[in-house]
Amino acid sequence: MRTLQFLALGAISSLAAAWTPSPGCQLQGLPEGQTPGSFHNATVDGRRYLVFVPPEYAIGNPAPLVLSYHGGSRSPENQRDLDLLTDPDFNTHRMVVYPEGTPRPTCESDNTCYKRYWSVDPGIDADDKSFTRDILTAMKETYCIDTDAVHATGKSQGGGIVGSTLACDADLAHTFAAFAPVSGSFYTDVDVCEPPYEFEIPCDPHRHDVPMLEFHGGQDTTVAYSGASRRGVCLPNIPYWVEQWAVNDGISHEVETTPLAADTPNTYITRYGRGRKKGLVTHVLAENIAHDWPSTRTNSDNEGAVAEFDATPLILHFFDEHPLKKHGGCHG
Repeated sequence: MRTLQFLALGAISSLAAAWTPSPGCQLQGLPEGQTPGSFHNATVDGRRYLVFVPPEYAIGNPAPLVLSYHGGSRSPENQRDLDLLTDPDFNTHRMVVYPEGTPRPTCESDNTCYKRYWSVDPGIDADDKSFTRDILTAMKETYCIDTDAVHATGKSQGGGIVGSTLACDADLAHTFAAFAPVSGSFYTDVDVCEPPYEFEIPCDPHRHDVPMLEFHGGQDTTVAYSGASRRGVCLPNIPYWVEQWAVNDGISHEVETTPLAADTPNTYITRYGRGRKKGLVTHVLAENIAHDWPSTRTNSDNEGAVAEFDATPLILHFFDEHPLKKHGGCHG
């Protein structure tokens, strides 16, 4: 099964060891009390993030870095258990960071301060871009990171941060090599929000080779696949949103849709581009799942109604295919 999934994304690039090490590679080892294969809490400007040091971490061998953003009302720990990016079945050498969102302003009165949200939410006013920049600076100074292999993924509101905030920022779009939102909440403030929910997407990454891999469930009633008005703002039609990234990358007229694999009859992969750019923008539709992180295991999203495939290895292989240097990006 897993081999077929990998082939559906295309041949994996054979990447030479062309690392760009971070300042942390000059250190003698991990911070005191940290060991490979462990988790550690850290903060910047009073905001928390959870750091995973992979089992194969070693000074002198720059590690890829993935930032994974939790869904609205969730936590870094929930996202860790959901995305399985720290599961040795999928990852033994990548650093993973789980940033934590902020509470709603009303949390003192409604006893929901433990719930965290992102600034894509209409009710949240937080500078998540600066928070992300501060995390990246701290990670690069503290650990040995391959700055050509910094990537971002996230679920729901976390997917929205990844796909419509980080990827659309002229600085961060040149710092992250590729993006992979899952069931992303791409809230957009437009004057008219009505079917077919196709409207101008405010986004200017100052880059025309942004690798974007988006996953969505056809039965999603939280972030509707066909778009919707929600919480006073607009959610775009998902295929239209994906196509706008293909337009940005200049590959919107080169599109192919096929089953993800021979044994996934309800899951389809759409790849934009051709030649070396084929799959630069990719969309995976799982028609039979809801607002879930696609997994063949029971998780907090699916309650046992598992998907036909695992999103996690597809995301990691997509990241492997798209280091920053391959696309001529700048190093953040």
